[in-house]
Amino acid sequence: MKYKVGDIVKIRKDLINGKDYYMKNHYYSTIFINEMDKYLGLYTNIISVDRRGYKVGIDSYYSYTWTDEMFEDTTSESIHITRKDNKVIAVYKNDDTVINRAEARCHPNDEFDFEYGAKLAMERLLNETEIKSSDNDFEVGDMIHIIDTGLVYNTYIDWIKKYCHNPNDLAHYVYGRMPSNTVTGYRIIAKGKHISLNETLCTVQSMTDDSVYIIDEKGIEKI
Repeated sequence: MKYKVGDIVKIRKDLINGKDYYMKNHYYSTIFINEMDKYLGLYTNIISVDRRGYKVGIDSYYSYTWTDEMFEDTTSESIHITRKDNKVIAVYKNDDTVINRAEARCHPNDEFDFEYGAKLAMERLLNETEIKSSDNDFEVGDMIHIIDTGLVYNTYIDWIKKYCHNPNDLAHYVYGRMPSNTVTGYRIIAKGKHISLNETLCTVQSMTDDSVYIIDEKGIEKI
């Protein structure tokens, strides 16, 4: 095998639908299909390996098998994770050049967990669909209240699975119901870009009963 579990790889941008791509041994291959187009050019990590190919972290359902020929070499690339105050910062570098960075911020009232923060920062760094904190005024950890419940996504379980990595977040997701717009004390616990809608969605959690909701950022405002 060319790669092992944990290796960072970049999916080639020039993969062709319907074409076979082989493992290094040229015995096993996978056909690249239309549904895999959305991953072209993205960085990800290897999460499992067998003789037929790899499963990667960017595919949350591990639906597809990837092969050696589908990846670009990343031998000169590295990721550095550091802590500064209540933030964990992940920096992706090519040799000594910084290519991208991402961070996970712990709310001041929460107990700092470096391992969880490092995992979250890494996943944000690898997922180019995630919104950087500089793109708008909202950051993970901000306290908000809901001003428009009509912008709530109350059946979007896939979003919770993709962007919220604490099992309790999924357990507290309030499926099929709306939050009260008269209640204050929600906190942003995740955010990301909805590609097809070109909107930023935030996952927010009630500080009263821990219930979790997904809402377009236009439906919230800072307290």
